[in-house]
Amino acid sequence: HRVLIRGLAPAPEQRFPDMAALLAALTRGRARARLRLAALGLAGLALAALAVLAVGRIDRMQRLAACERAGASISEVWNDDARARLHAAFLATGVAGADTTVAKLLPWLDRQAEAWRAARTEVCHHADLARDWDPATLDRALWCLDDRRSDLAAQVRELADADASAVHRAVPAVSRVTIDGRCSDAAWLQRQPSPPTRGRAELITTRAALSRVESLHYAGKYADAVALATTTRSRAEALAWPPILAAAWLAEGLALVADGAYPRAEAALASAYYLAAREDAWTTASDAANELIFLIGYKLARPAEARAWFRHAEVAAVHAGDPTGLVAARRLGELATALDLAGDYRESEALYRQAITLDERALGPDHPQLAVTLNNLGSLLLATGDYA
Repeated sequence: HRVLIRGLAPAPEQRFPDMAALLAALTRGRARARLRLAALGLAGLALAALAVLAVGRIDRMQRLAACERAGASISEVWNDDARARLHAAFLATGVAGADTTVAKLLPWLDRQAEAWRAARTEVCHHADLARDWDPATLDRALWCLDDRRSDLAAQVRELADADASAVHRAVPAVSRVTIDGRCSDAAWLQRQPSPPTRGRAELITTRAALSRVESLHYAGKYADAVALATTTRSRAEALAWPPILAAAWLAEGLALVADGAYPRAEAALASAYYLAAREDAWTTASDAANELIFLIGYKLARPAEARAWFRHAEVAAVHAGDPTGLVAARRLGELATALDLAGDYRESEALYRQAITLDERALGPDHPQLAVTLNNLGSLLLATGDYA
């Protein structure tokens, strides 16, 4: 505009000296205008990019917060009120040392709740942040986490109704639950059966009942555990998902062993093993085979058959996965117990020592689970005269 006004000035001395100068001034003006427009455009793009980054950051923060909330949902099961109920229930039994027992018990429950929280948060990160898990892996993870949450809820419920026997059994019962992070281990999850697509509500109810069977068992309420296990197994037979039936047979077999009904227990555990193996539910198969080593080799005094079940348990563990070595430690300990009874002290001692090494590596030297195997080894050494 300024160039054109000068070019149209009335006095010759106010105008450009010639047309070339006028055209040059017009060219410079248009170039500056383009630069200004480009600068404005770049500024707009920068603002837009910043807006996109801000929205992305806000979205990520919201997703992170959602994952933290998902993990924190375990507080619905284990919280200050639950702690207070357990403490009051233990003191109400009148058992000497109940206060000390509950003080030792609570940290184990805290660890379980914290492990669940961490695993649930990690699973959420994989699904909603990294997005490196497919829907099938996520579904298995959530199914696993729901199962662990149900187990914790059953423990808390049973401990809040503790009697004198439950007080004495509480710490060993709760500390038996190992924190191994399987529910957030993609490799382990891939080995598990796909969760059911139909009838989940009834299956979830059935799984909760199986968790309660286990809690009754470890609280020493064996008759109640057997009754509930039998009822739950009958209900599981009507469901169209064999892995839950295999788990129900396992729960019933474990309850029957504790209640001393060994022939029925053997049949139930064998049913659990074969059905679980057929359905690729190898964790259940591994647990059933390990229990059969103990039941058949020790309680029923058939060590040769215990060796056969040891081999079944080895195969099942290969399929199920054993990242911590705890499954192998249990398998070795069960066979050692059977061979100890049969008088095969040398092999039994070697197996006990292998089991102790694996347990120490996974759990540390002060875990109550380790005390059981150490006690068994001590009894064997006493029997062989190795008093030192």
